[in-house]
Amino acid sequence: MENNQQLIMEPIHYLEHNHEREKQKQKYEQEYENKQKFNQKQNQNKNDLSNSVISVAPMLDVTNTHFRMLCRIISKRTELWTEMVVDDTIIHCYNDETRRATLEYVHFQKNESENPLVLQLGGNHPEKIEKAIEIAFRYGFRNFNLNVGCPSCKVASKGSFGASLFKDPLRVASIVDTCNKKFIDLGLVNTRISIKTRIGVDQYDTYQHLYNFISLVSGINVDNQNKSDYVSIFPDTQDERISLDYSPNNFIGADTFIIHTRKAWLNGINPSKNRTIPKLKYYWVYMLTLDFPSLTFILNGGVTSIEESISILTGDWYMKWYLDFKDIIQNIEIDSNKTKKIKTDNDIIDDHSENSTILNSSIALDDYYMEKNKAEDYERVYQAIRSGKWMNRIKGIMIGREVMNNPFVLSKVDSMIYGINETSGTRITRRIVLEKYCEYLSTIKPRDIQDSGKFTIGELNMYLKPVFGLFHGFSGTKYWRRTLSEFIQRSKKDDTFLVRGPREILLQSLDLFEKEHSDILDLVP
Repeated sequence: MENNQQLIMEPIHYLEHNHEREKQKQKYEQEYENKQKFNQKQNQNKNDLSNSVISVAPMLDVTNTHFRMLCRIISKRTELWTEMVVDDTIIHCYNDETRRATLEYVHFQKNESENPLVLQLGGNHPEKIEKAIEIAFRYGFRNFNLNVGCPSCKVASKGSFGASLFKDPLRVASIVDTCNKKFIDLGLVNTRISIKTRIGVDQYDTYQHLYNFISLVSGINVDNQNKSDYVSIFPDTQDERISLDYSPNNFIGADTFIIHTRKAWLNGINPSKNRTIPKLKYYWVYMLTLDFPSLTFILNGGVTSIEESISILTGDWYMKWYLDFKDIIQNIEIDSNKTKKIKTDNDIIDDHSENSTILNSSIALDDYYMEKNKAEDYERVYQAIRSGKWMNRIKGIMIGREVMNNPFVLSKVDSMIYGINETSGTRITRRIVLEKYCEYLSTIKPRDIQDSGKFTIGELNMYLKPVFGLFHGFSGTKYWRRTLSEFIQRSKKDDTFLVRGPREILLQSLDLFEKEHSDILDLVP
């Protein structure tokens, strides 16, 4: 009987055990499902870029109203910027009736459809920039930026503004404070002037210099007691001439920084080389987002596509860079035979092998010690992104030369960044862009209407220059540029030539181009 009971109980015990296993399995499955949902939510949050900013960098002789109109035709959401306008230019043109037309039809010319539009200002005197803002406000400008990044000799050395201001952060802070208080007087209570800066200038090129600069200009971490500590690494700062009060409820600092991720050399190399020779350091901007969680950072420098922009904004770029960085550091320390012999200060670097791991990496030899010493900081950023705790993300990407050379790169912004779905009938093509730009050109009249209503060669070049790069990367781009140029020159030399205006030249060029390269015109992004 006992044996029978045992025989009966065994399957019951087995069923109970099996039931527990099933419950445990369900628990694991539920935990896994919850984790999957969490990860999915994190990925959705990570890939939600609708609050991000894609902007076109201010470029001299490029980002005038005509180029900006072309950009706006291509993208409805991209933030546009003016060329830099110097405060003295604004003030003198406005005060001189004979020069005011230059201000209105050159520096301040704009269309409402260009908004959101940012006016970039150049200067180093708080009161002058304040006056320039007051004048610009009368012409409808509502967003302003201070140039602390231009390295050209005319601007930085002779003009003592642009990138040279990085060496004098108290002066920049004084300008910012003055402008922000002016905005309140103008009723722009939610507006602050933004700062576009390099990551360093000349010998002031460590992360500590950048950190202290942003602290002083934003007012974060700084008060009247410790101000001198932050300024001490900027010996060129003329703080004795600037009495700046950092007391609570007084100083109004900048809250948005556009970081050009190269340093600038003010002597020895020209502006073109300043855009290529100094190393890009995107990873410093990621560190800034953690060190200043209440500030907004926009990355600028070397970005050539919207896909690359997305990688930077989501943190994917950093994750890949950091893993490469760790490998490089390990290779340097473990396998010295395959890397350069690194010595301190003025010692010689021996190995110049092209196969060196470090030569083909984003970490250069002369940066090795600096970057190695910041390994813990880079790990901190990596863990924040990896765990989904990177709350103050890079808020935007500014693209410059790529848009100048290839404006159609903006065609992916609205859909890929802002999620604006386009039907097959509304997708932007180069043909649509050119047709709409022709409509815009039909509204333009020659400035000198006394000369039989003729456009000058300078005017024709100015109005048509924006579309020269529209077929960048295609075999027909040389044909397109040559056709436009020939029509412009012919309108000057041939009195019998009927195609005189920019709209007519563009339509005629489009007609000829279609006969040779019709397939390119209707390609979608």
